Amino acid sequence: MENNVPLIYNEHETSTVNVMKWCGDNLYVGDNLGKISVFTLTSILTKTIFQTPSAVLMQLDSSIVQIDAYSEFLLISTNSRTYLCNTEKEQYKQIGKKLRDGPYGACFLNTSSTECLATCDRNSGLSGIFRTVTENEHFSTSTINPDVKIYCARPGVRLWEADFGAKVLVTHQLRNSINHKPGNLILIEEKADARLKIVNPNEITISEGFNFRTIYPFYKRFIVTYDRDGIYFFDPINSSLYTWNNMTDIKDIKILKNYIYLWREDMQISIITLQPLEDLVVNTLLNKQYYLCSELCLSYSGEILKIAAESRKIFFINILRTKLPEINANDMLNKIEPILNVLEGYKKQNPVRKIENKIVVIENAHLEAEYTPIAINEIDTNSKTDITKGSDNSVDKVLLALYKQYLLNKSHKNAELTETNELLEKLDIGVLLHIFEDYVQYVGQKHNEDPTRWCQEQMLKQASKKIKDVTKLEEKSIEYLKDAFLCLNRVDDLNCRCGFPLPVAHRTKPNFYELGCQLLEFLGEEGGHFHKIPYLYSYKLQNDNDLNANLALLVQFNDKEVYKKLSKKFTYDICDELLRLFLKLKKGNCLNCGSPVDISNLMSWTELGMLLVELVGPQNACRLLKRYSEEIRNGELDSRFYQSCILAMAYKKPKHVMNFMETVVDTTNKEKFEESIEKYLLRKDAGKHSSDTGKPNIFKENDECIFCELPLSGPILIEIKKAVCGHNFHSLCFSYNNGICNICRFTCNTDS
Repeated sequence: MENNVPLIYNEHETSTVNVMKWCGDNLYVGDNLGKISVFTLTSILTKTIFQTPSAVLMQLDSSIVQIDAYSEFLLISTNSRTYLCNTEKEQYKQIGKKLRDGPYGACFLNTSSTECLATCDRNSGLSGIFRTVTENEHFSTSTINPDVKIYCARPGVRLWEADFGAKVLVTHQLRNSINHKPGNLILIEEKADARLKIVNPNEITISEGFNFRTIYPFYKRFIVTYDRDGIYFFDPINSSLYTWNNMTDIKDIKILKNYIYLWREDMQISIITLQPLEDLVVNTLLNKQYYLCSELCLSYSGEILKIAAESRKIFFINILRTKLPEINANDMLNKIEPILNVLEGYKKQNPVRKIENKIVVIENAHLEAEYTPIAINEIDTNSKTDITKGSDNSVDKVLLALYKQYLLNKSHKNAELTETNELLEKLDIGVLLHIFEDYVQYVGQKHNEDPTRWCQEQMLKQASKKIKDVTKLEEKSIEYLKDAFLCLNRVDDLNCRCGFPLPVAHRTKPNFYELGCQLLEFLGEEGGHFHKIPYLYSYKLQNDNDLNANLALLVQFNDKEVYKKLSKKFTYDICDELLRLFLKLKKGNCLNCGSPVDISNLMSWTELGMLLVELVGPQNACRLLKRYSEEIRNGELDSRFYQSCILAMAYKKPKHVMNFMETVVDTTNKEKFEESIEKYLLRKDAGKHSSDTGKPNIFKENDECIFCELPLSGPILIEIKKAVCGHNFHSLCFSYNNGICNICRFTCNTDS
């Protein structure tokens, strides 16, 4: 080693090394053939003749995906299984029973406050191949820390949680939590005059094909995974996605303490972390980045105030009163003055007392109603409402609650403070209207801001909760709500110049839509509200009885859900006219004025064909499309349409068939479904009766799948899964629904 002579071992000769994991003095290595070996640094450095520096430990079933270590245990994930290995006993055991096919990882997560190093030292020497443990053989040890969890990635965005006996305890279903947008990313520089840079993510969501890869523990709480398009932080305690960021071109990641190192495709390395806001603010203050600290306080003012009551450190930022003038940042001081005033008030309410052992304790006290920060005391309380007939400070109390909520919503749009919410819920809409009018006037005068839009949103939110019938409101309240709804939801680029909606308009549903539908009665046609909020055409179409008169509007609005809600009104002739209008629109001409319009979001021929199957049945759908076959190019009607026709003819329930096709037949189940269709057609070609499946039919004609409600005795979906609760599913439905019974609402097969 002194002469830097390389050490070469040939345990993995002719194979590809996939994974290396340092653990104490041992380096564990896994390759693409499933071989696991270990190299001991102690033996190399001491040149002992009693220890072997390397050895092969296991030959597993498939390529090694990930190796993790804790205490004397190794966790090894292959393409098909996960194994828990005890390096002291030289044994290993498979976790769970179900196989998988893919690069899914596994890791230990230590949630305890004490750090336990991953030692895995084997000082007695390396004796060679580990042996597998049978299912009934004792494997674990009684000294395991109960705060250490084992997590194994599974297909379908699931995580197994297992114990140290290699038994699966819980299956975490996480797919339903991944449908939100990525979070912001704050870029921090080390220089003293650094400025706040927040990278706002693109308006995207996680792709439908997302799945776990290798997984890593982070912050003693999260499970981190990544793919080329982002890095994701899952909270297994709550079985949900905590946050994610769409950093692109990620090739690999490594975690060191609380920092994540991202290796990018362009060979650059980026470093990111999750950090509590309190720590981030205080750290910038200690680094003398006073302007950056102030910007953080402004951008996340609501969160700062939210933690103020219990924080031991956030009050340090009051030093900005003296530090900002020193760097000629008086304008910034004026901006954060209201925040500093509120924090100063909290500090007075949370007296610091010293107990005998000189430990400083901060009282866990919350803001009382009688306390009002200086910035709020100046609000004009000469309200016109009945609320002033109560105690003298009742208006101040509501205004203070509004101010705190307003600051919070600047950085966290959907967050709600319990105190504010409880106060607002006690007030009727008329009283709230006067309170908001006073609040807008104050903020405009004192802070040179216009909170009108925020107040409108709060009014609509409260009205949506409280009002079942808007006709019972006072005229002034109705006018305010009407103007607020139009102001908050107006869009100007989803219409043709004549006012007809573009085919993409149905994708932009306005906020407080149900309340808006009630307000339509007071909006009147002359206001052009359909032009301002084209999604309202959905309400018009569903509530107007004359389908023929609105058919052109329906086709151009392009919303399959509206078609389905009007399905009982469709006839063969109406669908024929629908196709004629669809062809005109497909040429790029508005169906109202004939002007060119953007049709990039218009439904495809396949989507329209499947819709026709639901509206008029498979035979009529085929007849209609055949009439216009010259207008349909090769490939524009794909296999999904023909499969829908076959399924609908076999099961006689077009509506349920379409629901099955649009949900269950996803990328995971597509191949198995196509095999079922193929076998059905082969039986028909062979002259066999379509229901002659070769399997005994044990179901009655009206027995239905719990999930899709199609018959269990049908000729195509013949593979049936009986859940442990006793309910029956089509096998494809059971797989798609992750083994969850719709009626019993629990996972029917934990080890699935």
